[in-house]
Amino acid sequence: MWPLAVAAPVVNAIADAGRLILGLDLRSDGGGITPSGLATEVPWSAFRPEVVGWDARVEAAREDALKALKRRRTDGGEMSGYDWVLITWASA
Repeated sequence: MWPLAVAAPVVNAIADAGRLILGLDLRSDGGGITPSGLATEVPWSAFRPEVVGWDARVEAAREDALKALKRRRTDGGEMSGYDWVLITWASA
C-alpha cells in the first residue's frame, strides 16, 4: 500500500520490473485506522487482458493502472478520504 501521491511512480517501477499490475484498490486506513463513514477498501481498477504475450500485457496493465490513477485525481472530491492505494501485481 502506497500513498496516492506516489502511486504512479510505483506502478511504473513495478511494470519496469516486468510485473503485471492486476488492480488498484483505494484505501482509507493509511494512518492506521479507518475513518468513520468510510470503507477500508474500495476496488478502483481491475486489469482484464485483451492482448497476448507477457510483455504486451505488462504494458497494457501499466496503462490501465495509470488511467485509473488519473481518473482518481479528477474524481477526487467524490472519493475524498481514500489517500492510499493498494497495488496488486503478479510475476511471470
